[in-house]
This record gives sequence, structure tokens and C-alpha cells, in this order.
Amino acid sequence: MRINVLILSCLVLLATPALSGADKRTKDKSFAEVKEMKLMYLKRMTACVVKASSFEEMKNCRPKRRSIGKKPEA
Repeated sequence: MRINVLILSCLVLLATPALSGADKRTKDKSFAEVKEMKLMYLKRMTACVVKASSFEEMKNCRPKRRSIGKKPEA
């Protein structure tokens, strides 16, 4: 039991620095710039949902998530 707790605590300590990083897109921007960026994202999503005529088209409005370690498709 102690070994499991030790392994779990080591994994948590190793993963903490990776999870604590700030969002790289908004790191060096002011509040007004970040706010404008997020509003533009919402406007694009709203426009996509408005023109969708089925659930499949609406699902395509959502951005695709990529797995960790994979490069984005060009």
C-alpha cells in the first residue's frame, strides 16, 4: 500500500509543472486584447451554429482537439 501511495505522489509531483503553465496565447497580452480575442471566438461559434441545419453540422462547429504529442494537421 505504501508503494502505491509513493508512486502516485511521484507522478503527481512530476505532472504538476506541466499543468501549472499559463495559456501561451494570452500570456503576454493585456486584458482588453484577451477579451477581444474571446469575443471573436464566440462570434465565430455563434455564426456557425446559426447557419447549421442539422446536429451533424452543429457538431462540426466545435474545434477539433488534438492528442498530446501529435502535430496539428496542415
